[in-house]
Amino acid sequence: MNSIWDFLNSQFFEALITFVVGLAAWYVYKKQRDDTKRDIANSVLSEIQSAERAIERVRDYIRDTEKTDISIRIIGVNSWTEYRHYFSNDLDEDEWAEINSFYNDAILLDEVLRQSNAVFESNAEQIRANMQRILADLTGNMALSTTAENLESSLKNLNDKATLFDQVYQEKMKDFTFTPVKYMNDAKKILEDLK
Repeated sequence: MNSIWDFLNSQFFEALITFVVGLAAWYVYKKQRDDTKRDIANSVLSEIQSAERAIERVRDYIRDTEKTDISIRIIGVNSWTEYRHYFSNDLDEDEWAEINSFYNDAILLDEVLRQSNAVFESNAEQIRANMQRILADLTGNMALSTTAENLESSLKNLNDKATLFDQVYQEKMKDFTFTPVKYMNDAKKILEDLK
């Protein structure tokens, strides 16, 4: 009994306990790191799969319409940039470069689509401004030439002119809308490069 008591009070026992606690702490740390790494890998994989689906939708839209005014986000969250250091020992140089290239191209495609949409929105704003200006001009001209006796016929004439203008403008605005070819060419080039 005395020898057990001496052993429990010995420095060797304290060192043994410290070693066991340290080993347990290391195991918990390693397990948490592995769990975190697995969660990040799942997140990156999910992002890549989501981006691939979005890229296919963009490819189809551009092929079918020859336009880049689609409102699709390719990369919503970029976990790869933030957490890629977790995988530095797991991926070879080619795999690392391929994932980096995919994310860089996807981000670039996002930017091209964003810029193209900005032009589209600018065109839409200009179309609305043009329509309001013409309608104001028509209304002003009608007001100057209208008397109480011909008010009803002037209003009908104004409505007819506004309807005619709207029809012609809607039909012709496609021909005169500014659509930069650069965005289309950039998007096509990026889509070709994306693997």
